[in-house]
Amino acid sequence: MTGRAFIRLVAKRGIPLSCIANKLDCQLSTLKALERAEKVPKHYVFRFVNAFHSSLTESDMLALAH
Repeated sequence: MTGRAFIRLVAKRGIPLSCIANKLDCQLSTLKALERAEKVPKHYVFRFVNAFHSSLTESDMLALAH
């Protein structure tokens, strides 16, 4: 998943980036920089899914897997 697609998915779910940064124990600037990334690092995806699985749909999970 590209960084831009990840940010769009997060925005669609209504989860603030600051909340994600807090849950993933990273800086907000790091998450904002992901928007320009060719591919989101897997450790961010795994930690995001673990922290927000109740907010994600099955299609969201499938999109994150790619």
